[in-house]
Amino acid sequence: MQIMNANSNSTNMNERIFMRIVNLCNWFWYFMLTLAVVLLATVLIRLELYAHSRVALVVYLGAPVLLFAVAVGMLKLVSPLQRLNVSLLAASVVFSAFLIEIYLGFYGHVDLRSIKALASGVQVDSKTRKEVIEKLRNEGRQAYLTIHPRPLLQRNPGGNEWHSILSIEGQEVLPLGGIASVDTVYNRESGQWVVYRSDEYGFRNPSGTWSHDDFDLVVIGDSFAHGAGLMDGEDVVSLLRNDFPHTVNLGNGGNGPLMVFATLREYGQKLKPHFVVYLYFEGNDLRDLDKEKDSPLLMRYLLDPSWSQNLYEHHKAVNTILLDFGEKQVRKYYVENPLDRLRQILALSNLRGRIGLNFTAKRKLRNLQPDLVLLEDILQRTREEVQTWGGTFVVAYLPAWKRYKNPDNYHMYRSNVLNILKNNKIPVVDLHPVFQKQNDVFSLFHFGLDGHYNKIGARLVAEEVRKGLNEVYRETEISQRPVSRNKKEGHNINQINCSLTLPQTCPMKWGHFCFLCDLSSWH
Repeated sequence: MQIMNANSNSTNMNERIFMRIVNLCNWFWYFMLTLAVVLLATVLIRLELYAHSRVALVVYLGAPVLLFAVAVGMLKLVSPLQRLNVSLLAASVVFSAFLIEIYLGFYGHVDLRSIKALASGVQVDSKTRKEVIEKLRNEGRQAYLTIHPRPLLQRNPGGNEWHSILSIEGQEVLPLGGIASVDTVYNRESGQWVVYRSDEYGFRNPSGTWSHDDFDLVVIGDSFAHGAGLMDGEDVVSLLRNDFPHTVNLGNGGNGPLMVFATLREYGQKLKPHFVVYLYFEGNDLRDLDKEKDSPLLMRYLLDPSWSQNLYEHHKAVNTILLDFGEKQVRKYYVENPLDRLRQILALSNLRGRIGLNFTAKRKLRNLQPDLVLLEDILQRTREEVQTWGGTFVVAYLPAWKRYKNPDNYHMYRSNVLNILKNNKIPVVDLHPVFQKQNDVFSLFHFGLDGHYNKIGARLVAEEVRKGLNEVYRETEISQRPVSRNKKEGHNINQINCSLTLPQTCPMKWGHFCFLCDLSSWH
């Protein structure tokens, strides 16, 4: 009898333990049910992020729906024992996924570019940005990270407008250059950190660039103009400067068409160059308008032809706030925000990226047809602005790596942009046909990977732009050439035979010919 009672008590205890475990499983599936609803609601709210891809829609809509169905099934349709077994399996999978994410976040970062570099025999500088800054500052140099205008724009809480986070005396200010006259740490796309000395207005130009009275060329654009991944002397603008000595680089990483136009308004008007070249990158320039058009400050450049922030005149005050911002930017690399790491872990960001499920990072150019109208307006205004001082506006169309990697799936806005340029009689240097002729087009990109052009690609771009500028000049009528204001004593604009030898003695060299002489007179 006592044995039977003991067995009964033991059975009851096991049943109670089992039921407690089953209750825990129930709570687990109720949590999964709630999570599925939250995930589905989040995806629906942010549907535009995934609408570019059927696969993305299937994954991001299908996953929460499937999770919801499984949770309901576990709670309503299966026995407690089956629920326990499936719960243990599901918990193991979830636990393993987060363990892998934690490992990837802390120890599993594999830099494909570094692997490719080492395979190519290129020495990779393993220092982090923080270590580069520390090294330069220990040498007594003023060192800061690059500051791009785009990240300075933040969305209004509860609104759709983007405003600069910087201000002077309560007035919103959006600097368009970086910190002036400091060693600027850019990026490491080539395997070596690009560090350059910024000019007095925060752009990437040699010392003394702004001291001339007459300027040949101004280059505007994003990181391709800025020279991402390229040392001084290797970037497109430096190479152009070999032919056009009085060249100013006003490029800055992340600039879209509206920021490019704003930069020209602020600084180009002061320089009044003979030519302005916009290095238009098809990979993201049009998409950048999606954010820029929601900035009232940037749109004001387009709506009011006389409006300016007067950044050139107030560059010292602007540089003061940039120095403060730059110091905070550096400190961010010293003190990591634990909440950022936690959000990354909860979103399984690294794991999703490794298995190809980070679709929002791979958005294609879709549904931007209305922005083509805005782009045309910006290009028209840019041409008109350059013409006010007698200059010529030229666009160099830069192709993206993805165009050659996935030619059948790449966006079709290239023809739209080229038609806009043609219809508005804006000279264009189209690099795509030139790139297509290369035996290995990927050899023009750093280690053949998606990103910026390497020094071979930059050299090709610079050469084609140089040819394009000379061609545009040859096609320009004498009456339209903005050279009469530069006439020097002893020169005749219509002089047929010029005895000067370039480049040593001709004071007004333009490329490979004297633009004070008739075009038939080449030196």
